[in-house]
Amino acid sequence: MTTDAIASVRGFFLLSAASVLFANALPPARDRFVTYGVRRSPSEPKDSDKDKNREPRSSLLSSFLDYLATLTVPHSYFTHFYVVSVASSLLWLHQLLTRGPLFRLVADHVPVDDMASSMTLDQVVLGWTLLFAHGARRLYESVVFKKKGGTRSRMWIGHWLVGIAFYLVLGIAVWIEGTPTLLAHPAPTASSFLSNVARLRLPRFTPRSVVLLPLFALASGVQHDTHHYLASLPPTGASQPGRRDKSPAATLPEHPNFGFALCPHYTAEIVVYVALAGLLAPSSSGIGAAGGAADRGGGWRLGSLGGAGLVNVSLMAALAFVAVNLGVTAEGTRRWYVERLGEEKMRGRKRLVPGVW
Repeated sequence: MTTDAIASVRGFFLLSAASVLFANALPPARDRFVTYGVRRSPSEPKDSDKDKNREPRSSLLSSFLDYLATLTVPHSYFTHFYVVSVASSLLWLHQLLTRGPLFRLVADHVPVDDMASSMTLDQVVLGWTLLFAHGARRLYESVVFKKKGGTRSRMWIGHWLVGIAFYLVLGIAVWIEGTPTLLAHPAPTASSFLSNVARLRLPRFTPRSVVLLPLFALASGVQHDTHHYLASLPPTGASQPGRRDKSPAATLPEHPNFGFALCPHYTAEIVVYVALAGLLAPSSSGIGAAGGAADRGGGWRLGSLGGAGLVNVSLMAALAFVAVNLGVTAEGTRRWYVERLGEEKMRGRKRLVPGVW
């Protein structure tokens, strides 16, 4: 029995999302592994203090969890996620164009004969392009938009490892549901590829792409603008001079983007994945259709943008992880503000979804 690569991709995203929800539901795990940086409340008693009167066996477990919680990396390691994203995109560009060994390794575990739909070639190209653009922008922001004086925030090493794995798998998710189409068409030679690029015609736009492509661009712009603003603020962890309470000072951001949500950059990230899941929806016309029509000499040309299917399930699974992960973080952010500013001042402030949550 062979492994189903598509099911494995979806399973990774969904299991990762479930693990975040599980850890967040258990206070000992949430306090140690989910909450990090300035959002970790100094007023909360340490679990080691809570457990002093517990049974020795429980204390041993608590000590072990405390030890695991010490395995952290600098928050600046977030940059690694986008290095991996860009590198993965470039790797798969080469593999998809050459039908290289890594592509074959994945394709051999895709149940092509059982698939009734596939992404078109133009969707594969679009998916790769959008993911590369997103990763490159985030890498640029991580390098250029750095807070003055840096930050002492750290994150649990588990966050870092899961994030690296997420972007590695995401590099596969944006094309794997187009495997039948890719296998049905030969890899373009250098000459045929350049020839087809030279006479490339604009693809036919669908109502879906007319809506979702601008939505992707808008979300990217909002996120970029928000990150630029956040980078201009003083480090959140800096205590104000003369304060007896040395916990980090808190003030609500004044940028217009924060008027509709407490974490607009998280909202924008989720919208990016909503757009991807809709734009890259496979359809029954994807296999051998005009959207991926083979050209003489092994080349190809673009067809229509936007599949007839509802969504790309693999990317919906990725969206589930992103929404859960950022939702949990947004809830922690709001809780942090409430502890410092009071519930009254935070009343009406939504975390991610304007007017809803």
